[in-house]
Amino acid sequence: MLKPLDGLVGKFGDVWMLVARVFVGLDLAFGHGWFKLTHFSMFQGMVSKAFPVAPVFAGLAVLAEVGGGLLLALGLWTRLAAAYIGLELALAFVMVHHGDLQQGGLALMFVAFCLAVMAHGPGRISVDGK
Repeated sequence: MLKPLDGLVGKFGDVWMLVARVFVGLDLAFGHGWFKLTHFSMFQGMVSKAFPVAPVFAGLAVLAEVGGGLLLALGLWTRLAAAYIGLELALAFVMVHHGDLQQGGLALMFVAFCLAVMAHGPGRISVDGK
């Protein structure tokens, strides 16, 4: 049914992956993780309601979102970064958002994107270049 788009997607697949990685990675790093980093004590207080060792889990979450988001955007250690981000956000969905799609739906979308990147790789236009 979408046969005319097959050539377009195939021809520009690496470009689409680059655009998606950059937008998602930078949004994760600066739209979500940066606030947690710059307001760490407040974020740690929120995390303490769901996790027993709040400073550790809060730090790992900030590392996943800021560091992992930047790695994702660059396409550096992409599959590892996507796995780490996906795990962190899956835990956040279950433990912090209590499985509520109204509150945690965005976390699930990030998890789905990370699964796609883990399956397909970063594309040729990346530092990993695969």
